[in-house]
Amino acid sequence: MSIFNNYDKPGKGVEKNKPKKLPIVIFFETAVRKYWKFIQSGALFTLFSIPWLIFLYIGSYFILYMPISSIIRDMDPTQASLMASMICATLSFLLVTLWGSGPLSAAFSFVMRSFVYEKPIWIVSDSKSILKENLKQSLVVMLIDVGVLGLSAVAMEMYWALEKTMSNGAVAFQILQYILLFIIIVYTIMHPYIYQLMITFDCTIKELYKNAMFLSLAKLPLNLLLMLIGAAIIIVPIWFFGIYPLVVGILALTVGIVLTRFPLEFYAVQNIQKEMLEK
Repeated sequence: MSIFNNYDKPGKGVEKNKPKKLPIVIFFETAVRKYWKFIQSGALFTLFSIPWLIFLYIGSYFILYMPISSIIRDMDPTQASLMASMICATLSFLLVTLWGSGPLSAAFSFVMRSFVYEKPIWIVSDSKSILKENLKQSLVVMLIDVGVLGLSAVAMEMYWALEKTMSNGAVAFQILQYILLFIIIVYTIMHPYIYQLMITFDCTIKELYKNAMFLSLAKLPLNLLLMLIGAAIIIVPIWFFGIYPLVVGILALTVGIVLTRFPLEFYAVQNIQKEMLEK
């Protein structure tokens, strides 16, 4: 045996019948291997989403003014102010994380898809080109989000008020609230699919929403589970560490981006690959 390695000797190569890795294995391997890339992309997404986050915070305060007033009516003024801020901040962070930030979400979804497919990517330059390519459609999606949010809030508040005032029709308005809540949940689940479809296919807004709804409902149980886990990861730090914004920010940029957004994007990419690209 030589003490020197023979680099001219061919290796084993790749086995022909080697089984494919399970999606969950690929997910964790990618999450660990690309962790610092997640932090970079998450930091950029959070930084450029601040104007949208502020808009949502102010908007949620006006939209939820009546429900919040009924909750904090008997509280101490300082506690009431803190409670109102926490509720609006929670909703704002939920919307930015689960619904996205329009053009930024198209670029962010492209980065996530590149991580899933193990494709090399320059986060800033490549994201900039994707943002420009999908600017019009992503802005339309953003405007639709604003409309859906406003109409849903008005409808939910109206159903809630009518339920309290009309004893005979209370059950009917309760059912309408549950139906509206289900629609909002499905609409939330649709967003990773909307942006992944946007950057993958050349299709109209109608086709985007139609296909996103189909994929969301076809895999509803796991989609719902991932969304609830992501929502919990957002809500828990805010309500436990909300008085320490720096702590919340660090958690959001490190653990949050991996545990919240990437599972949704990963599952969306996998389903689009299986249901649309391979058929």
